[in-house]
Amino acid sequence: MSKFTIVTSPDYYFMDQPSVLSYGLDTNNESVCNYINEVDVDITVYLGTPSSDLNWLVNVSRSVDYILLNTSVDMLVTGLLIDKPNTYYYNNIINFDILNKQQIEDPVAFLISWLNQLEV
Repeated sequence: MSKFTIVTSPDYYFMDQPSVLSYGLDTNNESVCNYINEVDVDITVYLGTPSSDLNWLVNVSRSVDYILLNTSVDMLVTGLLIDKPNTYYYNNIINFDILNKQQIEDPVAFLISWLNQLEV
């Protein structure tokens, strides 16, 4: 079982362990956390929601390994995060292929793949 740390705006957590920013609705973020609880990897999970501070989101996006972005939640946040090289996005209502080709269908499936590599 993992030891994962959940961090929300305006806090930061500084540890030498994998980290991910999950930006979406509470149900999206809950699915991510439920899966992470089942794996044997220590990880920091930053949870971003529409009420999160924009400066915090940008700062966190610079320090995490991956960003899981629900593009249907907030177009301003999508615009700020979509072009980052470590952003994987889902639920797109606009074609973002020019900016980012890392579209995923399911953030939990992406996490399964990534965290399984870390467990080895």
